[in-house]
Amino acid sequence: MSVYSIYFSPTNSTKEIANLVANEVGSYQEIDLSKKEDMVDQVFDADDVCVIGVPFYGGRVPGIALERMNKFKGNHAKAILVVSYGNRAFEDTLKELADERLQMEEFC
Repeated sequence: MSVYSIYFSPTNSTKEIANLVANEVGSYQEIDLSKKEDMVDQVFDADDVCVIGVPFYGGRVPGIALERMNKFKGNHAKAILVVSYGNRAFEDTLKELADERLQMEEFC
């Protein structure tokens, strides 16, 4: 089992939160969706745990974060979803992230 802290965090706030949650699961690797140069087509295993954290902007997940996550292949990896304060009500951000997660090659 591998643990991943996957986050979009231009100001590092969401990074800190995602890493705190991932650390509770175990030793983890980071995937920073904020940095284009860090992006690779990531394939997860069914026993992996992915902590996915994004801020909410205008009640939505940042589009670039969704675009970059769409390159992942989930293979039924477990996902823990985290949204952080983005200067407004979170509205449907968590639902949008959950819906997108289900489309990313079946995270559970």
